[in-house]
Amino acid sequence: MDLNEIVESVSRMIEGVIGEDIVLTLRKPSSTAAKRAGPAHMEQVLMNLAVNGGDAMPRGGQLTIETRTIVLDTRRTLGHQPVLPGSYVLLSVGDTGSGIDPVVKDRIFEPFFTTKEQGKGTGLGLSTVYGIVDQHNGYISLETEPGGGSTFNIYFPTEEAALTEPKPADSRDMRRGAETVLVADDNASVRRLVNDMLVPLGYVVLMAPNGEEALETGRVVSGKIDLLVTDVAMPGINGKELAEEFQSLYPHVRVLFMSGHVGDALLQRGIEAPRDSFIQKPFRRDEFLGKLRQVLDGH
Repeated sequence: MDLNEIVESVSRMIEGVIGEDIVLTLRKPSSTAAKRAGPAHMEQVLMNLAVNGGDAMPRGGQLTIETRTIVLDTRRTLGHQPVLPGSYVLLSVGDTGSGIDPVVKDRIFEPFFTTKEQGKGTGLGLSTVYGIVDQHNGYISLETEPGGGSTFNIYFPTEEAALTEPKPADSRDMRRGAETVLVADDNASVRRLVNDMLVPLGYVVLMAPNGEEALETGRVVSGKIDLLVTDVAMPGINGKELAEEFQSLYPHVRVLFMSGHVGDALLQRGIEAPRDSFIQKPFRRDEFLGKLRQVLDGH
C-alpha cells in the first residue's frame, strides 16, 4: 500500500471528527515508498492520533498530517529505542494544542493511562497506536511541550528497505572543525547524538538540557561559543526565545534550530525555515554536518 492513499481517504473522516474550528492540513509527496500493511490498521493509527489532537485543541487550531520517505542511519535513537538503519516512510501527525506535561509524557503509551476526565477516554488510544506500530516493525516518538502542541512521528520500514549496517563514511568526506558548539535540547538522546557526531571531528561540544542552563553555560565560558544548536520546543525558555537572548548577549554567535514539529506548529514558535537556519528531526549524520558547516561558514 501507498500510505498517501490511506491519508487521503481517512482525511474526510478526520474532518468530520475534529470539528469545524480545526483546520486539517495534508503535506505529502506525490507518492511514498511501498509498505506492507493492512489499511484498517493505518486508518486506526491516523484516527486515534487525530482524535487526540482534536481533543487537545478545544478552542480550535491546526492539525497537520505529513508523509515523506527518509533514510535513517545507525546513530539514531527515538526515545530509548535504538533504530535499525534503512529506508522508512515517516508519518507525522502534529497539533497546535495544549501539549503534554513532561510528568506524564513517558506514560502516554501505557494501556488504560489517560489524562482525560472520567468517562471521556478509555486510555487505549495511544497504546493501540503503539501496538500497531510495533507490530509493523516501526518506531514512534513524540515532540511536545505544555501549551506548545504535540507531534507524533512514526517510522515504518519500507518494503524494499535493506536494514543493514551502512558502510563507514570516508574520512575525507567528514566535515571537520574546531569551533565550540552549545547544544540545547531537553532530550538527552539528542544531546548525546550530536556530541558523538561532533567531538570526533574536532569540535568542542557543550550541552544543556534547557534554555536556562544554556544561558548559564554561555556566561560561564564568557561567550566563547561559536554556534548554538537548539531544539525549538523546550520547557521554560523555548528555542526562539533562547536564540534571541543569546544573540543579544553574544552577537557573534550563529544559531541552528532543530525540531520534530512540522508546519504551523513551527510558525507558532516564530520559526520560518526559509528565513531561519533550521534542520528537521530526525536528521541524517551527513545532513546535520553539512548544515552545521553551512551555518558556521555563513553560507
